[in-house]
Amino acid sequence: MAAAMALPVLFVIEQNGYGEYTRTDAVTGTADLAARAASFGMPAQQIDGTDIFAVYDATQSAIHHARTGLGPTTLVATAPRFGGHYEGDNQAYRSASDMQKARDQQDCLALYRNRILEAGLLEARDLDAIVHAAHSDMEQAARQARADAPPAPAALLTDIYAKAL
Repeated sequence: MAAAMALPVLFVIEQNGYGEYTRTDAVTGTADLAARAASFGMPAQQIDGTDIFAVYDATQSAIHHARTGLGPTTLVATAPRFGGHYEGDNQAYRSASDMQKARDQQDCLALYRNRILEAGLLEARDLDAIVHAAHSDMEQAARQARADAPPAPAALLTDIYAKAL
């Protein structure tokens, strides 16, 4: 429908190889989700979801596509799954060594940090200061959210784009 109506939508699929507890290749005819999206008549691209620069570039291109009236785009970001499908998932269907290997070798934040340091864009102490400031900001925002009163029921209908028929 989005393609037929040329809607300015960006669909992002995180392809981590699993659908809940099942490997996606065990239950789909093709693991190529970009090809499936393209079959709906929209541009689709598979990207390395662990490469922040690749994600940024592909996203900017897709946003431009949407904003210039050319319709939707699908990005399929491949990335390892570091956790279970839900908080209590014991992940018995995966080996602990595979999960640890993914964390050690494919953590996008660690990869990004390494690229910044290798390129000489920042020193480690500067990156550490940025991370510390971000953590402080998040902790403050969480404290504020917990301290705030819940929104009034009437707020449910504010800031919406269309009223129900």
